[in-house]
Amino acid sequence: MVESLGYRALSTAHAFAAAIPLAPNLAVKKALIEYVWEELRRFEASSDIYLDVRPGSDLHGAVKPRLDEIPRPESWLEVAVIQFVFDRAGQISLGEIRAASDARVARLATKILEGERMHVLIGGEGGNALRNLCAGNRDNLARAQPYFERWLAISLRSFGRSGTARSQRAIELGLKRRDSAEVVREYLADLAPLVERIGLQFPTRAKLGLDLPEGLGLA
Repeated sequence: MVESLGYRALSTAHAFAAAIPLAPNLAVKKALIEYVWEELRRFEASSDIYLDVRPGSDLHGAVKPRLDEIPRPESWLEVAVIQFVFDRAGQISLGEIRAASDARVARLATKILEGERMHVLIGGEGGNALRNLCAGNRDNLARAQPYFERWLAISLRSFGRSGTARSQRAIELGLKRRDSAEVVREYLADLAPLVERIGLQFPTRAKLGLDLPEGLGLA
């Protein structure tokens, strides 16, 4: 669980650090720098918990192989897509553990949820920035679709595998409320009206290339 927190914080920091040269103006560049700094501080807090749980361990080393697979955004349109999917995935994931039986994890999750304040400047809430970029612009909408498919798959990986003994044990211990299948289902259902409003399409399971549970509404 702590590895997931660290991975999410550092992958977000990496993605938005790479987005700084793509930002449309100075205000957004400054917001991105603050956003990256906040995510690095969250990673540092996760690392402290990781050391408590596994003395002598290195959270950065544990998550680095997965981080190396994260692509760099190539346009501001892609950054808007990243913000759209990462923002909601993070809120739902953290909501699952903000009441965790481990007080350290619960405090960190609550602090992160309360500290989200750069999203309006960077990408707007509810995908507004992405919708504005795609509204009446068929070229942008066509370009956004493969970005959406790429980053949706990356965001889904952050929820972990469903139906595992580890997941069940975490629920029994009160570290999280539900199996990841239920969390993913909520995430996709939450995205669905926004995806339709923007004009995007959910990719098929085959295109996502992930081992996902049934009943998610994906073809």
